[in-house]
Amino acid sequence: ATLTGGAEVPPVTTDATGSAGFTVTRSTGTPVVTTVAYSATVTGLSGPATVAHIHGPADVDTAAGIIVPLSVTGTATTGQIISGSFTSTGNPKVSVDSLVVLLRNGNSYINIHTAANVDGEIRGQIRP
Repeated sequence: ATLTGGAEVPPVTTDATGSAGFTVTRSTGTPVVTTVAYSATVTGLSGPATVAHIHGPADVDTAAGIIVPLSVTGTATTGQIISGSFTSTGNPKVSVDSLVVLLRNGNSYINIHTAANVDGEIRGQIRP
């Protein structure tokens, strides 16, 4: 996902940009466990990220509810500030398999929030 303020709904004026990556793996044992690993790198946020989420279902012109909270791992305004993973047993809001369908179909987005932009400073549609 490529993150910009212009992708926010409504758009946000900011110099911040970023990118996020998601990797989906499935175990081969029983039970099958789906794991989603993620990371995001940003440049020029107005302040440290306060929270980050995957939202959906939504296209590029639509705001949607939070599906998965993501771990903010740093306080820098530039660099890798988000990373972590979750599994089918660790996400009560939506099944991971349902989320994977949204991710693969481009119907979800990542949103990074700051104190100056509590509704989100940069956003990017997640695409395969």
